Amino acid sequence: MKKINDKTISEIADHIMMGERCFLDKKTAAIHHFPADIDDLLMAFSEEEEEYINAVAELEKIEDAIENYIEFEPLTSSESYDIMDDFVYEMQNSTLKEKLIHALNNKSPFANFKYLIDHSDQRQNWFDYRKKAYETHVRKTLEITE
Repeated sequence: MKKINDKTISEIADHIMMGERCFLDKKTAAIHHFPADIDDLLMAFSEEEEEYINAVAELEKIEDAIENYIEFEPLTSSESYDIMDDFVYEMQNSTLKEKLIHALNNKSPFANFKYLIDHSDQRQNWFDYRKKAYETHVRKTLEITE
């Protein structure tokens, strides 16, 4: 397998953060990404039928030769929740930390967490933390498949 650099890891992390499936070609390190759901793929290319047909054909080609690729899927809700939870517990004690703990332990944890973070001075820290967590996930997946 070709050596994977930090830029490639970051790009894969970005795609799975956006809810896309990513395939890394083991020989070339080329990245192919698609919406996670085939219906989303149709919507993504609804204006351009030819692009949709080409995207489906590319995905089928990859799936037919899956042994030549490493697949990265979007994180589950549980995995995403764990990242938020880890972020909160690493925060210094503060009023925001207590609010975030409360948000995560009640109804609509994702929406409430997002609202609190978006209206705080920790927004960029959260984005940086989440990005690093996704990159770590990509690196672990690469280690497992080597």
